[in-house]
Amino acid sequence: MAVIEEIIEEPTTINSGLEETHGSNTTSQLKATEVASQGKDKDGNGNHVDNSETIEPIHTMESSEDKELFEEATRHKVAGNQHFGQGSYTEALKCYQLALSTCPAEATPSTAANADKDIADQDKMDKVFNAITKKYRSERAVYHANMAACFIKLKDYDAAIEDCATALELDPSYMRALQRKAQAEELKGTLSSMNQAKQDHEMVIETLKIELGLIEPRYEVNDSLEQGGIDKGQDTIATKSSERSSSSSSSSSTSRDAKTSIRPNTPEPNLPTFKPKKLDLDEVAKKKHRLMIQTSEQALKRMEPVLKELLEKEKAEMIGKLKSMGNSILGRFGLSTDNFQMKQDPSTGGYSFNFVNKP
Repeated sequence: MAVIEEIIEEPTTINSGLEETHGSNTTSQLKATEVASQGKDKDGNGNHVDNSETIEPIHTMESSEDKELFEEATRHKVAGNQHFGQGSYTEALKCYQLALSTCPAEATPSTAANADKDIADQDKMDKVFNAITKKYRSERAVYHANMAACFIKLKDYDAAIEDCATALELDPSYMRALQRKAQAEELKGTLSSMNQAKQDHEMVIETLKIELGLIEPRYEVNDSLEQGGIDKGQDTIATKSSERSSSSSSSSSTSRDAKTSIRPNTPEPNLPTFKPKKLDLDEVAKKKHRLMIQTSEQALKRMEPVLKELLEKEKAEMIGKLKSMGNSILGRFGLSTDNFQMKQDPSTGGYSFNFVNKP
């Protein structure tokens, strides 16, 4: 199987909403947060990890302690990106773990927020706090995706898959994490993981084409989902790639132990799922979308013969086991499976068995 190179992104400078951390922009998020210019650190092979610089929300409702923790987490992430660019993947992993353990999971009210009469309305406060919490969850998703990139380099594909699944729980619209998950699944190389990789790549292609306006969604987008916010359920896992949900607050310093590092709270069940829709993207974002589509299309083409080979191998193993079991039973009557010929009907694909009396 061909070795997959790390997913490559072009360096970008983006000044839109928080979701630009993950490659999309929505109007609702522009009102809640601001994002400074972002770049992408590279390793020696031109591989990238997310390196977005975020600044505090416009509103002053975020507690000073949360701000400090978020800034500290960002510093850990930047250090991790530097280590990743130098090929020090274990050190990079440790930095992302520290970022994850430092970054707040939910917003807490500041003293100014409680005293400000202009934001006394509970609904307004909830919307702002949800926006701040969404920023934290979105950033934590980046940490998990970057940890997955390290695990792929360290050839721990199960851990990479798990961290990507966690990133998608935090942000179902994070197609970079879904594509990286598919990358790890392909490298794992089993029939089941390759089939899941195929599904994930197909999901990436469909979602990005919808966001580019190249195809229509297969459903109507609920307007209530467009307004964003944790209480609207946008942070529930929304893809077939969801494989597990766990919460833990331990950290690790080794590549394998890091798999069970910091885990977010389990998302609320039975909430609406993420539904992609056409986005108003700038040219840089459109280019990134097209590049990701091309990457997934190439992966699907590359995996097709491998999947066929794995399927034939599994079929042969299954037939071998059935023959062995059949021989153990038929042997009592002086027969074997060699007395039965299996022929496939080319028109229907079905099989028929004929008895052959062999001496």
